[in-house]
Amino acid sequence: MTAEEFHATMAAVHAHNIARITLLKNPDRKFEELPSYPVMFSAQETDLRSLPEAAQAVCRDRRDTEVKATEENKEVVSGWAGSRADHEQGKSGMSREEFQRRLKERHDKNIADFKAREDRTLERLSKLGDQYPEHRDLIVAAYQEVSAFFTRLWDAIKSFFENLVENILEFFRKVGKWFEDRWHDVEDWWRRTFG
Repeated sequence: MTAEEFHATMAAVHAHNIARITLLKNPDRKFEELPSYPVMFSAQETDLRSLPEAAQAVCRDRRDTEVKATEENKEVVSGWAGSRADHEQGKSGMSREEFQRRLKERHDKNIADFKAREDRTLERLSKLGDQYPEHRDLIVAAYQEVSAFFTRLWDAIKSFFENLVENILEFFRKVGKWFEDRWHDVEDWWRRTFG
């Protein structure tokens, strides 16, 4: 793969995931409008265990940063959900409107932070593609896999936030467990993908 093909492919993967995460702000999501991934790559058919250590380190950093962001969401949203449930049960606490407002702000922050992490990952892996031209296919596949996985994770978090708003009494005690289950998903995915 030439340097030009590599950078064009990395840019296409980046554009797809930025567009997909941006659609999460739109309640009328239309995933068919997304820029498509390059057809020639399938991360599922690529053994990413032979990825150069420097590229694995970038992917590990991304994983750890995403887990840290979900931990922060768990801590913040757990408190809000408890306050919201108190209000629903006739105690002092957070109103539905305030809860929705805070979750929307949190979601917008999550998207902005995700985009920044996606940009950093693209930059770091692109430099490694220049350093390791013989591994460009693997680097593209790793970037595609990492970005797609975490885009799906944040989509799931947004859906969970929506469930919290609609069914606070059913879900507020499950916030911690729900996020812990996502961390296990990340661990399982990492083990399957990178060995």
